[in-house]
Amino acid sequence: MLTLLLATFAASSFAATGECDGQKVASYVAELRVAQRELSDSSYGEDSARKFFRAMPESFSCFNEVFGYPRGTPGPLYFEPLLHPLFPQMVAAVPRAEFAHKLV
Repeated sequence: MLTLLLATFAASSFAATGECDGQKVASYVAELRVAQRELSDSSYGEDSARKFFRAMPESFSCFNEVFGYPRGTPGPLYFEPLLHPLFPQMVAAVPRAEFAHKLV
């Protein structure tokens, strides 16, 4: 599933315009960390899963800046395993149309 998500973000990178500046990266990281803490709580609900999904970067450029290894240096969340264990929860909580829209 994670491979599909990454491949879809990679495909959408060709359509993305502009770069993801440091301010955008910091904003994504802050939102994702808050949402991850809420979702990792044992009493999480679907609202927390949707919040995490909606905090994900909108473009592959930003996704790579946050989670990837751009320009030979790790992104801020490169070493933090945030996405993989939370992916099934996001898939179950986010409406298919919204999920598909974000991936495309």
